[in-house]
Amino acid sequence: MSKAWKIPLLLVPILGHLLAGAQTNAPLALSLQGAVQLALLQNRDLTKLAAAHEAALLDRAGAETDFSIRARPNGGVSSTGGIETRQLGLDLVKKSEWGTQLEIGGAAMRSDIPGSDFAARDSVHVTLSQPLLRYAGKLVNREGLERASSRIRTALRSLELKKSDVALQVIQTYAEIDQLEAQAAVEQATLARLDKLARLTQARAQQGRATKVDVLRVESQRGDAATRARTVAGRIAALRLDLAELLGLELHVGLQLAPPPVLAVETQVVELAVATALSNRLDLAQVQQDYRDVERGLRIARHMLLPDLKLVTTYERYGEGATVSSASGFDQNNWSIGLQADGDLGSGRERIAYRQAQLDERTALTDIETARRLIERQVRQQLLEQARAAGEIGQAQRNRTIAEGRLKLARRLFEMGRGDNFTVTDAEQQFQQAQSAWLSAETEAALAGYKLRRLLGTLLECPDELKPDAAAGNVSRK
Repeated sequence: MSKAWKIPLLLVPILGHLLAGAQTNAPLALSLQGAVQLALLQNRDLTKLAAAHEAALLDRAGAETDFSIRARPNGGVSSTGGIETRQLGLDLVKKSEWGTQLEIGGAAMRSDIPGSDFAARDSVHVTLSQPLLRYAGKLVNREGLERASSRIRTALRSLELKKSDVALQVIQTYAEIDQLEAQAAVEQATLARLDKLARLTQARAQQGRATKVDVLRVESQRGDAATRARTVAGRIAALRLDLAELLGLELHVGLQLAPPPVLAVETQVVELAVATALSNRLDLAQVQQDYRDVERGLRIARHMLLPDLKLVTTYERYGEGATVSSASGFDQNNWSIGLQADGDLGSGRERIAYRQAQLDERTALTDIETARRLIERQVRQQLLEQARAAGEIGQAQRNRTIAEGRLKLARRLFEMGRGDNFTVTDAEQQFQQAQSAWLSAETEAALAGYKLRRLLGTLLECPDELKPDAAAGNVSRK
């Protein structure tokens, strides 16, 4: 499962089964791989996170409008001393990533002043403003776009991390169902043997070769086995409902699950496993991205300590006159160039923001190292867990074989009249426990491998651009 499953190849048969099942009420046949892929397509939690990603894309589109051409109406009607003035105009404004702002516009003004030489005025103008210090450069002006892009990557990582979580949940639920179904078969076989033993013990009791206590012991053991069988059946039904929910299916849909594939235990060199995790874990990549955002914010905060000084140049062509025709000649011009300063003088707000940005940068730097250490510890611990789980399979298999041999011998001796009932019931109990332990050991060992892949970040493939940056990861060691 370290490779991404191809959606088009699996989608057709899965949806085909769904449609066939909807028409015939037949159970949906699934393999473990198909179940995981179906969950990735239909899980409701993943659908919500996909919507969050779409919202982040809309935020990015909104941030891009800062650098698009904007139309700004410029008009109004006023009356002063009984003289009414009307103005209608339109300005087109375009801002660049360097902070430069270009404004092109025109306006027509009319005043109700009888006999005035200035009753009409038409004009066009071009204004160019360029920040010189505080708001100059891409660093400050592109911050909205950078933040929006960062939110998109964060949303994608959240989606990919949730995909891995859902995949692991499906694998765990699927494996537990398979284990419990095997356990149910064990309990049914146990009940069959105990039924036979109960009849034999009853016959021996009638012959005086067994006691009433022996009969009651077998009956009690059979009752316990029946209770376990009902408990296992109920647990299977509940887990099938959990699996249907994970797969985004209706709860009444029946599932026919194929046996899960046997996952070979891979011997991992600790250092190589840790390096793999540090190259693939998306949570580390997110911490690195957070640091880059904070570090960029620190540079912006330092930039904001500069004065807000702007160079503004305006050129205007206009015409004035007593009539509309005389004002439309545009025979006069004006131009200006000047420096403009904005902002509060002596304000300590920017300096406080800069000190806060310095603190945030140090904290984010620590977070990277903390994340690296956490990942290394998790991988080392899971490698130990995987080795322990793999080692227990052999012992559990041997215990089961021994318990099975003991049970066969005890039953044979009892049937031959050379053994007692207690030996058989004790051997039966030990065999049942050994079988359960063996099934649990196999499932635990398989899940340990999948959990390791989840911790390595290789359970599912994800885009390389979302993975950790090796160069950024080393920043915490400077």
